[in-house]
Amino acid sequence: MNIEANRLTGLEPWKVVIKVKAYNFKEGQLSAEIISNELDDKTVVFKWFEESSADIVFNQKDNTKRTFRLLANAQQLQLAEIPLTE
Repeated sequence: MNIEANRLTGLEPWKVVIKVKAYNFKEGQLSAEIISNELDDKTVVFKWFEESSADIVFNQKDNTKRTFRLLANAQQLQLAEIPLTE
């Protein structure tokens, strides 16, 4: 897994691209805009729940979280945002 992030100025959201290559699947990617002052180990958290599956949680500056779930095994490779529930 590779996460790339960039922005032109400190006032803009981060443009984040999560790229995944696992097993024999073609590389997949997902893009999102994340509103955060910094992207570091406090604002981006990986919660591994299987050997190669994880939730990637971005803590935004308005205290909301955006979560992306990676499911990877020999049978499947999926990466999607988990919608917020209230």
